[in-house]
Amino acid sequence: MSMQIKFRGKRIDTGEWIYGDLMTSPGSSGLMIAEASSIFPFTGRKDENEILEETLGQYLNIKDWKLQDIYQGDLVKTQQGTIFLVDYFKPESRWCLFQANKGSNPDLQGEWFSLGPHMQPNIEVIGNIHDNPELLK
Repeated sequence: MSMQIKFRGKRIDTGEWIYGDLMTSPGSSGLMIAEASSIFPFTGRKDENEILEETLGQYLNIKDWKLQDIYQGDLVKTQQGTIFLVDYFKPESRWCLFQANKGSNPDLQGEWFSLGPHMQPNIEVIGNIHDNPELLK
């Protein structure tokens, strides 16, 4: 299995989700996502879109049981009905699932699990913290 590196973010101009390569540009103060795989040199093509930095999420190279890609900031539900936030846990240097009703801060104490391919048959993406903040409560 090869490692696939891609990102998502909401466009500043439309709020629409876009997926692709992460980049910065000397002509822009923010982050951009290029929907095409070729991003160098910066060309100013329409497929390069500035995004809201707070919505940036990295693809984890893991899919849920419906084969939907899992990104940082996604909310997933287990077969038991528990909702978890997908985020990076700095103290453990790994991607983890954090119990959603503990809030959106992964540094909070609470139940968490290391996220890996072994979790695929047990979780389903049900939203994300940007479009579905009510699921964190």
